[in-house]
Amino acid sequence: MAHTTRPPRGRLLVADPDPGCRDSLAALLADAGYQVDTADGADAAAAAARADLYDLVLLDAVGRAGGDPRAPIRAVYPDVPVLLMVPYGEVDRAVSETGIDVSGFVAKPARREALLAVVSSALTTRRLSRPAGSRGADPFATLLGTSPQLRAALALARKAAVTDQPVCLLGETGTGKSALAPVVHAASRRSDLPLVKEVLAGRSPGEQLDTLFGHVPGAFTGATGARRGLLQDAHQSTLFLDEVADLSPEVQVSLLRVLDEGTLRPLGSSREIRVDVRLIVATNAPLPGLVEAGKFRRDLFERFGPFVIELPPLRHRTEDIPPLVEHYTQRACRGSRPLWEPEAVRSLTAYHWPGNVRQLKLLIEAAVAMADGRPIGPEHLLFRPGPATAPLGDESALPFETYQDNLRRAYFARAVEKYRSVAEIARHAGLHQTNVRKWLRQYGLVPGD
Repeated sequence: MAHTTRPPRGRLLVADPDPGCRDSLAALLADAGYQVDTADGADAAAAAARADLYDLVLLDAVGRAGGDPRAPIRAVYPDVPVLLMVPYGEVDRAVSETGIDVSGFVAKPARREALLAVVSSALTTRRLSRPAGSRGADPFATLLGTSPQLRAALALARKAAVTDQPVCLLGETGTGKSALAPVVHAASRRSDLPLVKEVLAGRSPGEQLDTLFGHVPGAFTGATGARRGLLQDAHQSTLFLDEVADLSPEVQVSLLRVLDEGTLRPLGSSREIRVDVRLIVATNAPLPGLVEAGKFRRDLFERFGPFVIELPPLRHRTEDIPPLVEHYTQRACRGSRPLWEPEAVRSLTAYHWPGNVRQLKLLIEAAVAMADGRPIGPEHLLFRPGPATAPLGDESALPFETYQDNLRRAYFARAVEKYRSVAEIARHAGLHQTNVRKWLRQYGLVPGD
C-alpha cells in the first residue's frame, strides 16, 4: 500500500509586496497543508505578528539595502524563524550583504518541492533547537487589557496552560475566545507542535464523528480510503474545538472516552489507537445552563474541572477600550496613525458593544478608512452613539444586571456631553459626587472635554 507523506503542519506568514507572488506562494503552501496568512511587507508582517503567533515567516527581501531585513519581525518574536526570499542568482550577494547564513534564504519564484523542503527543515530545526514550551516572548502579552475581570480570566488561563487539563472558554461572541486558545497552547509544553483547530457546528453527527475520529476503508458507503481524524492529527499537541455546545450527543460520549482513557477507535475499525491530546473548547452558549437542561452532558462538562474560563464582555471592561483602539488603529493604518477626537473616544466607551472586541476591531478599521488620514470623529463611526447606545430589541432577553448597566452607561454618556463638571452631573442626577466619579471612571467618561 502506498502512503502519502504529510508535511509537518504549522502556521505560516507570507510577506511580499507583490500580490501575485504573495498569493501564489500562499496557495502553494496552503495546498501542502499549512495554515497561511499574508502581509504586504516587513512592517505589516511585524504588525500581524504582534496579534498572532506564527511558526515561520517568509519575507520578501528584494531591494532591501543593508541591515537585517528580519529586524522588524525579530523585534516582536526573536525566536520565530524568518526565511528571506530573493530572486534566483542573487542569493550569494544577499548572503554577502547581510551576513545571514545561506540556509536563511529561499530563491523566488519558488519551485514547489524545494520550497516545501526548506520550510519543513526550518520548522523541524526550530522544534529541535528549543525546549518544549520555551519562547522569546510571553504569548499572553499579545492579549490587551488591564481590567480586573480580564486579568482574573487570564490568570486562570496561565495556570491552565502549564497543565495538560482540558480547558473550556466561555463568553459572548467576539470576546476573544479564539484568540485566547492559541495563547494557552503557545504557553504550554506542547507548543513545539502546531495547534489543531476546527468548528463542527452545522455538521451532522456522522460528519462530526468522521472529522474527529477518522475512518477506515468500507466504514460507510463511499469510504474507499482511510482518513485520519483531527484527534490523531493533534497527537501530542492541542485540539481546539469552537462551538462545542453544538456537538452531537454521540460525539460527546466518544470525546469523553478519549479524555478518560486516552484512546479512540476510527469509524468502522475494531482497533484502539492511543492518543495524547490536550483539549480546549469554546462556546458563546450558556453551557452550564445547557447542562442543567440536559442538552449537554454533565460528565463531559465536569471533565473540564477548574479550568472553565469566562471572558468578560467589552461593556464590562471599558477601561480596556482606549488601548484596544490604539492597537487596532495602528494595525489598520498603512502610514501614520490618525488622531481620535475626544468625542469619538467617548462614543466608543459609551457604546454597549454587542459584538464585543471583534465588533470594535471592525468598526475601527472602517473608521480609519472613512477618515482617510483626517482625525477620526463621531461621523466616522458606523453606529449611532448617544441615546442609541441603550440596549436595542427585547431588553427582557438580557440579564437584568446587563440591562441596568447599559442604561446607566447611556445616561452618563449623555450627561458628560451636557454638563461640564462632576458637581453639575451629581446635582442634576441627585447623586453624591463620589458615586458619580466611580461610574464615570468605570465607563471611561470625562466631563467637559
